[in-house]
Amino acid sequence: MLQDFRFSDAKRIGRAYRRQIAAFGQPKFDTWTLLFPQHRIAYVPIPKAANSSIRAELLRLIGEKPEMIGHVQQFDGFDKQQFLNCRHLLTPDWFVFTVVRNPYSRAASAYLDKVVSRELPFNALKSMGIRKSDSFERFLRMIRLWPTAALNDHVMPQARLLSHPLQLPNLRVFRVEALQADWPKIVEGIEKASGVRLQPLERRNRTAAETPWQSLINDRSASLIRRIYAGDFRQFSYPLDVSTASKSKNS
Repeated sequence: MLQDFRFSDAKRIGRAYRRQIAAFGQPKFDTWTLLFPQHRIAYVPIPKAANSSIRAELLRLIGEKPEMIGHVQQFDGFDKQQFLNCRHLLTPDWFVFTVVRNPYSRAASAYLDKVVSRELPFNALKSMGIRKSDSFERFLRMIRLWPTAALNDHVMPQARLLSHPLQLPNLRVFRVEALQADWPKIVEGIEKASGVRLQPLERRNRTAAETPWQSLINDRSASLIRRIYAGDFRQFSYPLDVSTASKSKNS
């Protein structure tokens, strides 16, 4: 249903596609990577997938105390590079990891965090024509209509974000839903490489909105999510059954 679709939305989408066409032959979206070269460790962050919590613990690898850094997303002391610029460094002896999240909960969490809980929507979403008053379904429709390569990384499909890193034979992919059980594996791998022992994850950047993300998932929104994030469901073997995601308490 597109009764809330405006002429200005069509113009924005058209401009976005024209920019993509004009950039033909140029490098496509390239995700960021946090590098710790002295330890041969790399983390490929996925927004809305425990990213802030993981970054906070990784501060220990550069001699910083997590409790001293309140806003880890604004911390500029990491060696942060685009993946294609550092791909040649990430040889098989590096410990390289990322964490992904169920597309249902990730999409709903992005909406609650970047639209509902803010006075104005996140700038990248506002520029797409997404408004504070938008329903979750309209939010998803706009994402579906937008060129995938031009989406902000908070809503871009994870398979697209990781399209280059997934080519690494030594990339280890973990899931948010199993992170409590899998975090000791990451801690062990990092300690083996660096001699630094990370601590249990502290919950950071929890969505401020009071609405449970599970309440946003109905037949229409679930159908849109399956279409937008079809590659995520396939690549990371997430079940299409909504009830599986609704059991998760991650926000």
